[in-house]
Amino acid sequence: MIKLKYKVKRLKEGSVIGVVSPSWSGPASFPHVYEKGLENLKKYFGFKIKEFSNTRMQYDGSLDYVKKRVKDIHDAFFDDSVDAIFLSIGGDDAIRLLPYLDKKIIEAHPKIVMGFSDSTNILIYLVKLGIPAFHGPSIMAGFAEPEGLSEEFVNHFRTFYFDNWKTYTYPRYKNWTEDRGGWSDPDFLNRKKIYKENTAVHILGGNIKSEGILIGGCIEIIEMLKGTEFGLTKSDFENSAFFLETSEDKPSPDYVKCALRSYGVAGAFNGIQSILIGKSRGYTDDEYKKLEEYISTVIQKEFNNSRISIISNFDIGHTQPIWILPIGIKTRIDSENKTIELVESPFK
Repeated sequence: MIKLKYKVKRLKEGSVIGVVSPSWSGPASFPHVYEKGLENLKKYFGFKIKEFSNTRMQYDGSLDYVKKRVKDIHDAFFDDSVDAIFLSIGGDDAIRLLPYLDKKIIEAHPKIVMGFSDSTNILIYLVKLGIPAFHGPSIMAGFAEPEGLSEEFVNHFRTFYFDNWKTYTYPRYKNWTEDRGGWSDPDFLNRKKIYKENTAVHILGGNIKSEGILIGGCIEIIEMLKGTEFGLTKSDFENSAFFLETSEDKPSPDYVKCALRSYGVAGAFNGIQSILIGKSRGYTDDEYKKLEEYISTVIQKEFNNSRISIISNFDIGHTQPIWILPIGIKTRIDSENKTIELVESPFK
């Protein structure tokens, strides 16, 4: 079972956000999108920004590049003026950094780290050290909205990070989008994304109420970590609320089905209390229904488990806006009222 050893300090207006790029060099490839994300952090939350040496470095795939990104992460943790670390964007190779990260530096300076997608590598690394990690928007995918940030998202962010709460109930956004808007479009900053009306979460079965410790992230990255010392083990799933989401690469429902089968064979379903499934970017309605059907079939029929709460259509995927989920924190799921509530705080 995941057990946290540390808590982290809250944010406030004027907090310093350290920005690093642990994976793809999005800030170098699309600087106008990156700059929009930084602008919105300052505009809506009053943050100060501190970039590290290689945040805007162009990706070259070399080991030297890996070590420079590791240095940025170490520097961001070591720098006591930095209140939180927000990751610029995901990618596909943050896993390469993990063997070089210095646990002593990180554990000596625990602080908020937030990102998603490929950043799942970093988040799981942190939570296995006992530090809460935050699955949420990145600078370029979440904060760099050309039309500005929605009032609902700003309220969620502020109440989550700024307020002194002991329990936290997640809001339901009225609208959502999977429209990234084309970062290569020279008119990107002037366009408005197409939004859809949100719908309630889908209850696929299991216990009406459950509690568990949040663990999870992007399903492809969790799969990538399998078999390494950094991956999730059977014990990590004990008493857990396992959340998963799919990337813009759009892994098939069959892919997710096979991944879940391997968790079942490993005995993870004995410890999992609930499974939370994010919206899936690029899926048709039929494809998403197939995904739900496969997940339900694997758990309830193939592994004969009718206890696990299975709930889908959460705002935790490669769509916008998304929730901020503190990995390692106990969560209460109420299927009857369709609510998710944090029952402890990751903050000091």
